[in-house]
Amino acid sequence: MENQKIKKLPGLFPGQANEGSFISTYLIIGALFIMALFLGFVILFGVCSITGDSMNYTFKNNENILIFQHPFKVDVGDIVVISGDQRITQNGKIIDIIKRVVAVGGDTLRFEKAEILPNGRQAIALFRKPNQSTVFTRVSEPFLSDDMQMNFSILDGPPDFMLSLLNRDIFIPKRHVYVMGDNRNNSTDSRQYGAFARNRVIGKFCSRLEPERGFTKFLLWLYKSPNR
Repeated sequence: MENQKIKKLPGLFPGQANEGSFISTYLIIGALFIMALFLGFVILFGVCSITGDSMNYTFKNNENILIFQHPFKVDVGDIVVISGDQRITQNGKIIDIIKRVVAVGGDTLRFEKAEILPNGRQAIALFRKPNQSTVFTRVSEPFLSDDMQMNFSILDGPPDFMLSLLNRDIFIPKRHVYVMGDNRNNSTDSRQYGAFARNRVIGKFCSRLEPERGFTKFLLWLYKSPNR
């Protein structure tokens, strides 16, 4: 009785056996997959370092954060990075800014006097009427470092600039966002600059980056992060 013979097929690459060819193929596919993930991460995410106190106490000065670049959707409450222009400079250079979205296109805002604070200053309350609504509702902002108030030290403009905003409806145009820093009494934002076009939003906050971790140091090296 004649034994059956098994003929080994040639590998995918000349001079290689099938097993080796499969292993090589899997290694190549794995390497391409890892490369695609890395490139996707670099394209979708970015790193920035916070400079200044306008977002206290949400962020501290020199804190590093991870952002989602060019987000498809931005909602009220999101923390976003806005691209700078000739009005937004530091030491003569245009800078990006990071603020919180308080209204989006179609919304209407109103600043009104609230209670008198223990320091004797007038507190200012923020009211928002969402798109397609007829009712203004006072906005709850537990994340603020202090109550928004009159007669505070502001980086740009006179101390009483809020007077021009009181008791008037501020309509946010379509495809625009109105942003303010969480440290309302030490922030230049949409109260001075007005609403920003939606295409000026170049990033949305994702996560904090712990400074002592090696992954954070690698990301900072990779992105050579600009300050915001």
